[in-house]
Amino acid sequence: MKIRLFILAFSACVACAGSGLADSQSYLVKFRLGMRSTTMSGDIRGPETTTYIIEAKPGQEMSIAFRSDNESCTFNVYDPESDGAVVEARAIGDGYIGKLPPSGQYQVKVAFMNEAQPVAACRYSITFDISG
Repeated sequence: MKIRLFILAFSACVACAGSGLADSQSYLVKFRLGMRSTTMSGDIRGPETTTYIIEAKPGQEMSIAFRSDNESCTFNVYDPESDGAVVEARAIGDGYIGKLPPSGQYQVKVAFMNEAQPVAACRYSITFDISG
């Protein structure tokens, strides 16, 4: 009986510890009626990531303005048809602008460049603009 309780308690501790290692949040980016841009803000710590999902059509142009209080905080844009990043940006005030080839759900992931910073923190704002 004691062994079973120990195993259950140990399993619960492992599950709790593992779930905090790489927390991730996802948000669907929506634009207000008649608007083509929106600004969102957030914060991440250590290995956490935040993913923004944007629906786009072929030929549209997307621009992203990124501001952060930690220059190790960056974002990557992922093509809906590819496993690799479309663009990588870093440094405070960096951004991206480009025509989008395929339609679909683009992912923009905010994270630290170096995941070995377990105590690092970052506050940021990110502005998405879609035209065309």
